[in-house]
Amino acid sequence: GRHRDGHSYIAMHLIGRRNCTGGISRVYQGRAPEPCLVTTMREPLDTVVIDDRRVEHEVSPIQSTLGRGERDILLVDIDLD
Repeated sequence: GRHRDGHSYIAMHLIGRRNCTGGISRVYQGRAPEPCLVTTMREPLDTVVIDDRRVEHEVSPIQSTLGRGERDILLVDIDLD
């Protein structure tokens, strides 16, 4: 669901994706009802970097399309405090 991770910045990097649908990332400015960014990371190293102190984010569920589906994400949390 929609949340903050509790860090200064979050960098989300797609490592790989195959045989799946979903995984739509949405970023919201504070508690705004509509997202300011909607994207689906599809290619290796597609990246989203957010200021976790100012925005909330979520990702839609992943469903496999052919047997086993995969979506690998590397998260890097940065704390400046």
